[in-house]
Amino acid sequence: MDFALTGLTLVDASTPVPVTLLVSMTSSNYVRLYWPTQAVGYFLQASPDLAPGHFTNTGVAPLIEGANQGVTLPRTNAHRFFRLVQ
Repeated sequence: MDFALTGLTLVDASTPVPVTLLVSMTSSNYVRLYWPTQAVGYFLQASPDLAPGHFTNTGVAPLIEGANQGVTLPRTNAHRFFRLVQ
């Protein structure tokens, strides 16, 4: 009798680690947002308010800087809210 593997599902049962989004100002008046490089598959989103449907991807690819990855955005006078989504 021959046997064949027709499908395999891998489940990660570990508890997810919360990802912290850090924010700082640069000396050139830009906003720097960064998070740990271990947070793979996350995208930075922004919104002018906290309404769930208003968040959109920033479209800015993060740069790796040591143990963090991050983006630098120009500072504006408008309110912006940021979040990481997977």
